[in-house]
Amino acid sequence: MLYMPSVYYPKLVLVLNWIFQMLYGITRMHLIKVMKKQCWLWQECIIMVLVLKRIIKDQRVFIKNWHKSKMLMLNTN
Repeated sequence: MLYMPSVYYPKLVLVLNWIFQMLYGITRMHLIKVMKKQCWLWQECIIMVLVLKRIIKDQRVFIKNWHKSKMLMLNTN
């Protein structure tokens, strides 16, 4: 039972990363459509895209750090 999170966690992170990227893609496409229709929303659109990019970047860093810590634990044992 103790080993279950370590087995499923990488898969969960990959699925979450995929979901974030899908949401980012859908949101970006939607924002481009909105921007074409309503130019006054462009600032909000840019902020939204930047926030989503930041979320994805943070998540990638988190995944890399998690893999590094996992490898260190495996090497020390």
